[in-house]
Amino acid sequence: MPIHTFDKLLSELDAGIKAAYQASGIGEQERKGTEKEMLVSGLVPGVLAPAVEGLLGTVGALRAGGEVDVAGLYFGDFSWLEVGDDARTRMWIRGGRRLDGIRKCVIEIGGGGDDSGRVGRTGDAAGGRGAGRKLKRCTRCCAVTEDVQGREKGIWGNLAVVQLQRNCLCGGWWMMVEK
Repeated sequence: MPIHTFDKLLSELDAGIKAAYQASGIGEQERKGTEKEMLVSGLVPGVLAPAVEGLLGTVGALRAGGEVDVAGLYFGDFSWLEVGDDARTRMWIRGGRRLDGIRKCVIEIGGGGDDSGRVGRTGDAAGGRGAGRKLKRCTRCCAVTEDVQGREKGIWGNLAVVQLQRNCLCGGWWMMVEK
């Protein structure tokens, strides 16, 4: 799906959600409760039904225009996202590959995918760039990343990089994975 099409989908969904909340007259406190309930139960509340219907209409229009391959989205292999507990995702992880949670690149895990040992990026020769680094796992969402040693130039370096070495994107703390 082209990025401009994806941006259009997100913009229309955002506008639909805002319009649905404004039309229903729900305040900020009720909105938080509604969204928390949606997160916990997995069900779309009735107040957001118009936004979902609008999104489905937009997807239908994009599909008719040839901009979206719905079958490709539905049947595509997204096991590398590591979202879910299906057989393909488990095979991806057992195959010794994980998606780096910060850099969004595939990292190879030594030792058959058990998340222990040394790691390296896909395509690296043995002992090459990325080889020999330790693996860190988020204590909250279980994302993984390579442990990068060293600092950028300057006193603090790039503060965003330093922060991401301490905390995961979800806000959880990184934990070194032991053998």
